[in-house]
Amino acid sequence: MAGNGAFPSIAARVHPRFHTPVAAIVAQGVCTMLMTMMPFLQLMQYIGITLNFFAAMSVASLFIFRRRPGWQKLRIVSFCYPLFPVLFILVGVWVTIQGIMIIPYIALGTGLTIATGALVYHLRLRSRTPDSPVVETY
Repeated sequence: MAGNGAFPSIAARVHPRFHTPVAAIVAQGVCTMLMTMMPFLQLMQYIGITLNFFAAMSVASLFIFRRRPGWQKLRIVSFCYPLFPVLFILVGVWVTIQGIMIIPYIALGTGLTIATGALVYHLRLRSRTPDSPVVETY
């Protein structure tokens, strides 16, 4: 994301010797340490709702991508299409609704995290200049 300008450019900087994005790794480590300070069950519920939401969104994207010209329709993806993707999405929506009803405060935290990420992503793309450098090194 930093490479295409949708995230702060410091996250795209690659260490010249180790060829790794040091700032991005450190930021992810700090976020991980902060998340592990919450009770384990709540952390698993938060992660479960988030992963379920994005898995359902990923499968739903098949309906968009299959309409694009040049899309390579693989047999493994086309097997029982659209039955399996629809079933997956229905189960994902059901699990998400159950998560919201059973643990609303965790679902609210998940929603706030996703909304904040989407807002930052949108604002970064809007403020990006077309001739800005993509990847910098230390």
